[in-house]
Amino acid sequence: VFPASNKLSDTNLRSHLGRFHKLEKFLYPSQRIRQPRKEPTISVQQKQKLDAAAVNAIVQDAHVFNVFRKSGMKGFLAEGVPGYRGPNRRTVVKRLKVKYKQRRSSIREELSTVSDIALSVDAWQSNRRDHFICLSAHYYDKNFKYQSNIITFRRFVGTHSADRINKFLVNETEKLGIRSKICSITTDNGPDVRTATRSGYGVKLSCFLHVLNLVIRNGLWLFEMPATQSSTASTNSSIARSATTTASTNSSIARSATTTASTNSSITRSATTTVSNLSNSAPELTSFVYSSIDDDEHDLLINVDKVSEELSDDSASSTSSDQDGTVTTSISSSEDESVLSSSESETENDLHSTTSQVMDEEDFFYRASHDITFLLKKVHILLKRVRKLVGFIHRSSVLHRYVAKQMKLEIDNYNQNIASNDPSMKNMKFKELTLDMKVRWSSTYAMLSRFIFYKSVICSLTYDLTKRMNLTPRQNQKLKKLTFTSFEWRILETLQTILLPFYNSTMALSTRKRPTLSCNKTIMIALANFFTVDENEPTTLEILLKQHLSTIYQFYMEKHITDEQLRATLVASFLDPMTYHYLTCADKKEAEAIICTIATGHLAKINSQPLSSTNPLSISIRTASTVKDPNDRLNPIENLLISCGIPVRKLSSTNTNLPKKPSAIKEELAQYVANHGTYGDFTEYWEKNQSRLPILASIVRKYNIMCATSIECESAFSIAGYIQRKNRSSLAPATLRYSMILREKSQN
Repeated sequence: VFPASNKLSDTNLRSHLGRFHKLEKFLYPSQRIRQPRKEPTISVQQKQKLDAAAVNAIVQDAHVFNVFRKSGMKGFLAEGVPGYRGPNRRTVVKRLKVKYKQRRSSIREELSTVSDIALSVDAWQSNRRDHFICLSAHYYDKNFKYQSNIITFRRFVGTHSADRINKFLVNETEKLGIRSKICSITTDNGPDVRTATRSGYGVKLSCFLHVLNLVIRNGLWLFEMPATQSSTASTNSSIARSATTTASTNSSIARSATTTASTNSSITRSATTTVSNLSNSAPELTSFVYSSIDDDEHDLLINVDKVSEELSDDSASSTSSDQDGTVTTSISSSEDESVLSSSESETENDLHSTTSQVMDEEDFFYRASHDITFLLKKVHILLKRVRKLVGFIHRSSVLHRYVAKQMKLEIDNYNQNIASNDPSMKNMKFKELTLDMKVRWSSTYAMLSRFIFYKSVICSLTYDLTKRMNLTPRQNQKLKKLTFTSFEWRILETLQTILLPFYNSTMALSTRKRPTLSCNKTIMIALANFFTVDENEPTTLEILLKQHLSTIYQFYMEKHITDEQLRATLVASFLDPMTYHYLTCADKKEAEAIICTIATGHLAKINSQPLSSTNPLSISIRTASTVKDPNDRLNPIENLLISCGIPVRKLSSTNTNLPKKPSAIKEELAQYVANHGTYGDFTEYWEKNQSRLPILASIVRKYNIMCATSIECESAFSIAGYIQRKNRSSLAPATLRYSMILREKSQN
């Protein structure tokens, strides 16, 4: 206990008893003089409350555990709460473990009262090379309010085989007692997780955002160009022979073009039937294979920590991305290095030589209409040039200051014009040029939209700015090489138009409030309308890209979206008052037939439940005062419909005298069809009518809670990457799990 040189002394022991245990009678008189007694300024109860609040603040804001023991925070607490000393890191870890166990118990108790639960699952690799599996649960409460929780965020050690993932999911769901309540599970397109969740989890759903990302990324060659096939392989995989080719050509997207064009059994497969002249450009796809970039799930290996920090602010990310070296674009860190690989450089040279020899735009269009790959190569090269120019601007401080100044002037002029023309429009905020990333869905549209908006600023860089900006002749020469012709600007503008519906789709599905299957159906209908081409309309570059994307879209829809998912999507859209209007008559009849088929099981489920004390007749009707104002800001779904050429429909506000509780499913369907327009919100309608329409309400709880995407898990990975950032890289996996589960509680 005592040092070897002072074994007979009890001074330290007496000092300890007096200081920590308040046993001042053991202190020597000299010790009492040196350490006068300090009266506590806060009570024990108040300190406990402050400690609990401090731990919650650490969890919610992802602070380091010893933040309240740092000098700055200690000085603030001395002024704000005299006498209080914050918890140290060991105390915080102990409290987290206790709170985590309490949270798990509350989750288990909360889910025990829920009848139907939809799951979403995804995997992630941290910057410490640790793998985690996130499992989120989604359900409606008794008032039909959407609820979602991260119920599992655990480290996954070992190989990611389907058997091991399945055992992990079974173990987690059984521990929470929800195994029999699972109605669906949503995953990405990874082969292991798809195989693991093939059965035993209700309806198997593919993340629709992953599918759309594959369509635009691979269909438009945004980041990679497909490998070139040999002439023999090209002949074997042509679309003209795709209907009779063997299984050896299944990896070719071209094989699916004519097959999917003849498939019109569902709404999602109707896009190709509306494109009559698809075969004109489709055969030109045969010289490329997409297997090398088909279903790469980059998000499983992403350093989300760096990505989330870079993307937290567009302007900040654009400036710092190249310094960190973490952006997965084609921008080189060296100014004089080319952004193209050797093969792509040859492609660019071929295009430049072609355009230099044939300057007529009609000749370019003629080649593109007969060989769609010629247009896709041009798009690929132009995007690389855009990235190179943006990266060059960000790397040069002098050039960056000049461009930022000019862009602010452009924004001011734009805001002045809209203020004089339409005072109701909001001013546009200043946003710098940004780069797109593979891991950031629809970021190419954001890059192009800003690049095109600042077109005048970009064009001004082609002039000799050496004297005004002190650029070197070499830098000035590089700027001139990165100029864009008027025809190239039109190609970029056409590409922006093509990407807009997919951007709006991503925005509509990237919400954590209610990304259900009913939204999926509306997006499918909107994209099908967007791909529709009038036979009498003259062929343009936009039409060529639409036809090509329609083929790619059909391929991935056939590959990843099952018939079971399509039926569930149709039912969910039918029973959502917000999306019911956009269904065709055939869709509505098919949905009613499916609902009548599954109603028997739900009726038996209702009869097995105890009677509710809710009075079915005490239902209020929506009044005209609560109807959504047409001047209200459009939501992402409405923006998508407008961009795809579909008019937005407003719900009526007519009051309806609802009949008494129906006795059969057909009567419930008739009543729902008659009065669904009296409410402008999904939650409001089913909260008021769940007792009057019990069978439909039971179906809604199962089908309308199914997740269209795995965005909940993706968002959790971004948060986890921020929590385990550089200055917290030693955070233990178990502690990260505690923080994620408890943070979800504080957010809810």
